[in-house]
Amino acid sequence: MSYFLINLLGMGMLYLIPVPLHEGDGMYLNAVIQNKVKTCFNVIAESVKMAKRHLNFYGHLQIQNVHIHILNEHTPEFERAVWIQDIKNHNHDWILMSDAGCPAIADPGTELVMEAHRYGLQVKTLGVPSAITMAVMLSGLSGQRFWFEGYLPAETLKRPSRIKFLERQSEKEHNAVFCIETPYRNASLLKDFLLHLKPQTRLFIGYHLGSSSELIKTQSISDWKRSNFAFKEKAPCVFGFKA
Repeated sequence: MSYFLINLLGMGMLYLIPVPLHEGDGMYLNAVIQNKVKTCFNVIAESVKMAKRHLNFYGHLQIQNVHIHILNEHTPEFERAVWIQDIKNHNHDWILMSDAGCPAIADPGTELVMEAHRYGLQVKTLGVPSAITMAVMLSGLSGQRFWFEGYLPAETLKRPSRIKFLERQSEKEHNAVFCIETPYRNASLLKDFLLHLKPQTRLFIGYHLGSSSELIKTQSISDWKRSNFAFKEKAPCVFGFKA
């Protein structure tokens, strides 16, 4: 779903914004992130102090008018649900940021991102050059325990058994699994996921990330089957799943 269509429907977006690991790494000078931060007045963060610090360094001129919502292990589920409903019902964007680095990777936020997927909200990130990192952040699957598999076997006989093995490990260890594929084989890999993963397993597709035709979506295998999704062009894609 495009940004234009979401705005027509009166829905905002959840932006996952990276912040510097230290003040001198140049992240605060990223103009694209600056422009987004300056237009947002709802920020989800680990602490008020660090949120204000980052907003100040990104050049937000009305920090006193920003609503800072605290997300940590003590944040109740109903409070997260209120935030999601606000994003869904109003045409304004919210920001999720960490105290340092990328939100939703070894950091609070994964459950919030998954709830955004469940409610059909679009999640985006800016200023992250790695598609794999972006996929972990945006999937909502697990930012605490994840496994990057790289390329799955191309052989027809080996791939199904590897997929099933990884799914069993995911179920046992409570970790997410991420992998990539050569663009012209995206459709074939998706077909194998739909055939060999369990109906309730959640599958993430991060297709053509950062482009105007990107797709960022996590849903169950059952829902993917009902969606009749098909790749429209040969472009890079990161897949992820969690049993």
